[in-house]
Parts: sequence; C-alpha cells; structure tokens
Amino acid sequence: MEKVREDFIGGVRSGVNGTPTFFINGARHDGPYGGGALLSAINEAILAAA
Repeated sequence: MEKVREDFIGGVRSGVNGTPTFFINGARHDGPYGGGALLSAINEAILAAA
C-alpha cells in the first residue's frame, strides 16, 4: 500500500492528473494519445534534440 501512495504522490508532483499520461524526453505530452500522434511527437522530440 505504501508503494501505491508513493507512486501517487510522485505522479501528482510530476503534473499527472489522470491516466494514461505520457512523457517524451521529460515533457508531459498533452496531445492526442493515438499511435500516430504519439509517434509524431516522438519524432519531433528526436529532431529537436539533434
């Protein structure tokens, strides 16, 4: 039960307010959760990091 509480508090501190919540390179993804949208966001993050 303590692990669940710790995970919950960690999520709240990270700005998670529901599930699923995705983070790409440490930034919360607030866009659509469909496969194409996530893949596009990941590709954009890769290009930005290059």
